[in-house]
Amino acid sequence: MKRLVNRFTDLICRTGKQTRRMAMLRFSKRFTLTLGAVLALALSPIIQAQTGKRLALVQVNQQALYFTQITQGAQAAAKAAGAELVVFNANDNPSAQNDAIEAYIQDKVDAILVCAIDVNGIKPAVTAAAQAGIPVVAIDAVINGDNAVQVGVDNREAARQIGQYTGEYINRELAGKASIGVVGALGSYCTESASGRFPRRPGKDRQPGEDRQHRRRQQRTGHRPGCRGEPADRQP
Repeated sequence: MKRLVNRFTDLICRTGKQTRRMAMLRFSKRFTLTLGAVLALALSPIIQAQTGKRLALVQVNQQALYFTQITQGAQAAAKAAGAELVVFNANDNPSAQNDAIEAYIQDKVDAILVCAIDVNGIKPAVTAAAQAGIPVVAIDAVINGDNAVQVGVDNREAARQIGQYTGEYINRELAGKASIGVVGALGSYCTESASGRFPRRPGKDRQPGEDRQHRRRQQRTGHRPGCRGEPADRQP
């Protein structure tokens, strides 16, 4: 197990800088493709070493392009190694993710990958998997629990680099004056971590998603409502 985790970590360290760079420059479609590729690389050691074994991927949903491309990357890696990958679609339900992990523990799969909705609420299930000898790979959302490894991007650092580039552009091309809009998942710790890198003026700058119309529009995008330490926002 220790050897497997070390191989995972080595792969992620070697690809981390490139992933963060892609996230800073074009973190929409290109980032999801990059993360899918990194996930495929991270999966390679375990499925090559355990050909014929079963892996489980617990997803947020299968509507958003971000998550479907992560699934495609995992499927490609599993297929290349002759391993079986089963995918669970939680349909944005944190409780369903917990139930799925518990079911996969009983099913004795060889590894579990999870894109966590509620990173705090999922910790007991992740701990149970680890105690059963099943490694858990956290994708994007940082669980900070008993997961074996995490594959994703440092959102704060990516935002810092974006903010630095944006500030330089505004000073150079716009005489230092501009309004900045931040579009992200409402209530997401990832969004708050990133947007916090832009200083706000009290009484003048509006928080992302403050108006109800934006809230409804955001919820229709299919993006995960919470990650990295914050529970999912279920307000209507």
